[in-house]
Amino acid sequence: MNNKLKVLYVAAECAPFIKVGGLGDVAGELPLKLKELGADVRVVIPGNKDIHSPARYKGDFPVSFGWRKETCIVREIVNAPVTTFIIDNYHYFDRLGVYGHKDDGERFAFFCAAVYEMILRFDFVPDIVHLNDWHTAPIAMMLRENEREHNELSEISIVYTIHNLEYQGVSDRSIFNLFGVKDVVFMVDRVEYYGCFNPMKAGINYADIINAVSKTSAKEMLTPKYGFGLEGVLKNRKTAIRGVLNGINQDNWNPQTDKSIYFNYNKDDIDGKRKNKQELQVELGLKNSDAPLFSVISRLVSNKGLELMEPAFEYILKNNNQLVILGRGEKYYEKIFAELTEKYPGLVS
Repeated sequence: MNNKLKVLYVAAECAPFIKVGGLGDVAGELPLKLKELGADVRVVIPGNKDIHSPARYKGDFPVSFGWRKETCIVREIVNAPVTTFIIDNYHYFDRLGVYGHKDDGERFAFFCAAVYEMILRFDFVPDIVHLNDWHTAPIAMMLRENEREHNELSEISIVYTIHNLEYQGVSDRSIFNLFGVKDVVFMVDRVEYYGCFNPMKAGINYADIINAVSKTSAKEMLTPKYGFGLEGVLKNRKTAIRGVLNGINQDNWNPQTDKSIYFNYNKDDIDGKRKNKQELQVELGLKNSDAPLFSVISRLVSNKGLELMEPAFEYILKNNNQLVILGRGEKYYEKIFAELTEKYPGLVS
């Protein structure tokens, strides 16, 4: 008999197979750590043309989706460190790019409906379903609203992690209708949000535990400034909220062994760090090897506080320091950094 804790981890992205932001890192590292601690973990992500890892066919089945049925194809990534399944559908996922499609609301709704159906069909009934951000939140609604029809669902605990509260996936009510749950669920105390369907709100209201990415975030999301319209909903679930700081994989991000850097180093001999800086400066065309080097690694979006940093960049560069930016995002911020590169040649990359 297998007494291991069974965890199904569901996310829109997962490193190293497909990664856009920090969610991908967490989805790649947390399940692996849970496995090392003795849990039986499975990861599920949507299919995407950006995923190049070989995957074997595991099965397919019809998914009730509004008035019609859509085919779900399940594949398992070969030699993944944690068992990882891909939910595929040629209409919704046979394309490049994880986010930013006009039909994202419908695409992720299908993903949620397919994962729900997969739970019912596959020989793996999890003890915990761990959902992440709005893309997967409706699964919580489907699990709880269908408990009477499928008694085994009542034994599943739901953890919902909010990585970014600002992005809530708010969409037309027609998206809600695709899930096949009762109309009474479309109420202000459940999933309705100013006449629309709010997946994030569904995750908050139906989860057993709501996890924020830090204790500070757990407190801030209860305020109007950082609650993004859901602070009242979160206050109602305050006793269910936890704040767990995201960690890192210390094996991957170890300067003593990291193969991605020019020179390895450790706390007793940091000369390699200086050499790495110089090699990076040469590679990026930054001229003065003795100049202090500042870096920004971030999605270029407003909620990262870039508007506060913008005047600081000018101050840094006017004093002949150097700046390296790695990130993509809003055109406004991409334009600012592009203009800095032109204004301060040899100092910005």
